[in-house]
Amino acid sequence: MKKILLTILLGAASVSVFSQDKPAAAPASTNSGKETRVSLVFSPNMTWNRATSEKGVENETYKTSGVGVRYRTGINVDFHFGQNASFTTGLFYLVKRANFQVNSGTKDTTLGGDYKYNLQYLQVPLTLKMFTNNIADDFKLYFQLGPTLDFKINEKRVEGDVSTLEAKNVFLFFDAGLMAGAGVEWQLGSSTAAFFGLSYNRSLLNGINPLIKYNKIPSNQDPKLVNHLNMKTDFISLDLGVKF
Repeated sequence: MKKILLTILLGAASVSVFSQDKPAAAPASTNSGKETRVSLVFSPNMTWNRATSEKGVENETYKTSGVGVRYRTGINVDFHFGQNASFTTGLFYLVKRANFQVNSGTKDTTLGGDYKYNLQYLQVPLTLKMFTNNIADDFKLYFQLGPTLDFKINEKRVEGDVSTLEAKNVFLFFDAGLMAGAGVEWQLGSSTAAFFGLSYNRSLLNGINPLIKYNKIPSNQDPKLVNHLNMKTDFISLDLGVKF
C-alpha cells in the first residue's frame, strides 16, 4: 500500500513539475494586429539605363554605357494588418546614375559624346509586403511589391560637354517606378529584427525633361531632345536593415 501511495505521489509531483516548466505560449507574432514597425535601411545598388532613339536628328543615335554603383538609405515603415502582411512605405535618399552616349552622323549637329550624371531623389515606396511563417527558429521570408514615387532634388553632371547641352534640369523633376523584392527577416528579440534581401526597381517614365533643348542646333532641326531620347533608369539593391 505504501508503495502504491508513493508511486501516486511521485506521479503527481512529476505532472506538477512538468506543468510549471512548460514554456508559456509564444507571444503573438510581431507582425500581427495593427502594429507599426520602423526600420533603418541601407541599400547599395547597381544602376543602369535603358535608352531608345526616337524621331529626331538624322543619323543621330543614342545608347547607354555600363553599370554604376550607387546607394539608397532611409526609413521604412511597416503598417501591419493580420499576421503576415503589411503596407510598407517610408522616405529614402536615393542616388541614381544616368549615362548616355550620343553618336552623330551629321557634321552640323553639335550634341555628341558621353554624358554622365548623378541624380539625387527622395523616394517614397507604396508597397505591399507579405511574410511567411517561420522557416527556421526566428527566421521568416518576406516578399515586397508595389510602386515607388521619386522626387528629384538635385542633378549633377560628372562628365560631358556643357556647351552642347543645357547644364541644368536635363532630367524630369519626377520619376515613378515599380519595386519587386524578397528577403529574410531574423527576429533578434521581442521588438528588434534584422533583415536582408534583394529588390529590383524598374523606372516607368522617360526621365528626360521635355523642355530641354540643344544650345546649338541647325535651325531646320527639331530642338527638343525628348523627341530623340527616351531614357529610363533601373537598379538592383542589396537591402540591409534593422527593424524596431
